[in-house]
Amino acid sequence: MARELILAKTAEEAVTAKTGSAVFVAGGTEVNRLGSEKAEKADILISLKKCSGLSDITASVSVANYVSFLLTIFVIMGVIFELPVVCVTLTSLGLLKVEWMVKARKFAIIIIFLVAAIVTPPDVVSQCMVAVPMLGLYQFSILICKLISRRKKNREEEDPEEQG
Repeated sequence: MARELILAKTAEEAVTAKTGSAVFVAGGTEVNRLGSEKAEKADILISLKKCSGLSDITASVSVANYVSFLLTIFVIMGVIFELPVVCVTLTSLGLLKVEWMVKARKFAIIIIFLVAAIVTPPDVVSQCMVAVPMLGLYQFSILICKLISRRKKNREEEDPEEQG
């Protein structure tokens, strides 16, 4: 945003840059909220399944452990859902290129599952609850960054025509 404001030639361009940034931040906040809601719904469904007798697992969890688990999952999901915001910001600043993200996809998948294994309790369900959204958000980040790169390239191509 700061770069766009500095490079803005007219007041209209500056207002557009500020508005776009405000919409982007508001969207990131909303995505964070939605991620927390999805984590809560998934955890409640799993808990209900365990408690309803559909599973052979006997729950021996205290309320403090359960609340701690929920808060941990909510914070993790909130941070995870900020991945596109971080990628778009880095792409806009020119620090991250789409080509790098595409080439590093194999490694990103491994890193995502490692991070999910580290930040979650030692069970596969929790790991998948973290890893699967991260994979989807990584792909979404690539798509959004491609769009931003194209738009940036189009602007750069239009600028020499206006000067000449």
